[in-house]
This record gives sequence, C-alpha cells and structure tokens, in this order.
Amino acid sequence: MKERTKNGFIPEVLRGAVTAYLCTLALVLIFALVLKAATISSLAVKAVNQFIKAISLFVGCFFSFSGDKGLLKGALTGVLWAAVVYATFAILGGGSFAALAVVLDFVFAAIVGGLSGIVAVNARR
Repeated sequence: MKERTKNGFIPEVLRGAVTAYLCTLALVLIFALVLKAATISSLAVKAVNQFIKAISLFVGCFFSFSGDKGLLKGALTGVLWAAVVYATFAILGGGSFAALAVVLDFVFAAIVGGLSGIVAVNARR
C-alpha cells in the first residue's frame, strides 16, 4: 500500500514554488552584486539567468516534495513559479515581454520542474 504524504499534493506544490521563488530572489540579488563589480557579456548573463532558474526550481522541488507524482508536482511548481516571477519582474521593471520568450520560459520551467520533481521524490525513497 502506498504511503500518503502528510501535507498533500497542493501544499507541496505551493511550498515548492515559494521555496524556488525565494531562492531565485536570493540568487538574482547575489548575481546583481557580481554584475555591479565586474563586466560580464550579455551572453554570459543569459546563461547565468538560465542556471539560476534551474537551480531555484531544483531547490524548491527537492526541499518540498515527498511521496510520488514528482513529474506532475514539479511541472506545476515550475509553471506557478514562472507566473509569480514574471508578475514580480513586470511590477518591478514595468517592461513588456516578448510573447514567445514568455512561452518558452514557461515551457522551460515546466520541464526543469518536472525533472527536478522526479529527482526529488526518488531521492526520498
């Protein structure tokens, strides 16, 4: 018989998205300090931003998930995290975003979140 998680599906997804969001904010602030002190090419900035996204989603999933359905939990966490991040940066930056770039970021977040969710639930077994 499968063991049920204490917290349930939705609370784990929400906790994962919040944890990933907080990790993202911390890493973005650290990277902003590095950018202020050093000159880095725009290509490197884009690569570091993708790395920050992936690490944040992994941390959010790893410390929030247990039980099963890691792929689904992770994908939902990634989409929810991406929505909150875009809302935050839209409010702070006030800029517009290219529709294709937004869609690709949501797809990236769902894929990375899903893979992170799989790793997270299997690491707990």
